[in-house]
Amino acid sequence: SYTLALSESATMTTTGSTYGEHHPDENGNSVPVHEFSPNGPFWTNVTLDKPQDGKYVLTKTHCGGRCLHCGPKNYITTPHDFLKD
Repeated sequence: SYTLALSESATMTTTGSTYGEHHPDENGNSVPVHEFSPNGPFWTNVTLDKPQDGKYVLTKTHCGGRCLHCGPKNYITTPHDFLKD
């Protein structure tokens, strides 16, 4: 995306995306930002530097709100249902 490319160019650091299949590494794999979260978000460019530890990772998503004034129990969904939406 233009926004992620611009951010990466300006900062010389990679960004994240919840759409790992759009940003595979040289082996065709999506590389998670966090080892404890293999389902994403994923690095968009594994050849650039990563943000410093403890810093935020700009992450692209197209998710909309399902329930803006309720707790997570009301909007957590399965990966299968998420992809259907």
